Amino acid sequence: MKNTFKAIGFITLAVIIGFAFTACKDEEEDLAPETSGRLTITGLGAYSGKYVYAQHSINNGQLLITAAASLNSNGMGGKCGKIGNDGSVELKVWTMTPGGTQQNPSVSNINGYAGNDTTTFGVYLYNSESVTQGSAPIASGYIQSVTFINGIGSGAFEQ
Repeated sequence: MKNTFKAIGFITLAVIIGFAFTACKDEEEDLAPETSGRLTITGLGAYSGKYVYAQHSINNGQLLITAAASLNSNGMGGKCGKIGNDGSVELKVWTMTPGGTQQNPSVSNINGYAGNDTTTFGVYLYNSESVTQGSAPIASGYIQSVTFINGIGSGAFEQ
């Protein structure tokens, strides 16, 4: 199982770097399409007041499921969700197709998520809603299993 999480980590690393490099731009930027998809993450009590986003790679990185407070229309920025005092956060969920290179990542085909899937997620925590170039997560972990029904799912954070 640990090898599976390592593989997911390596596959999504380029997109994570791209998100971190350009995330959380000015609110005036175009936003991704609306989505009814939601992911609730629990078990984050030690990180109350911090910020989080989550991501899953499908088909060896050919499709990404991304969960954040907001996402820009180019898929390379947005806002991280704030963890509440109860140790949980609700994030919006989109799918996207990664592309580009590790030095210049890009995404296309950003769509709201309304799927019926069971999957794992990498979870990345930050001190700030705005993640800038060079920002490293203060912690990371995963959600072992999230079952989505019509795009709505929840899971507990593990390190």
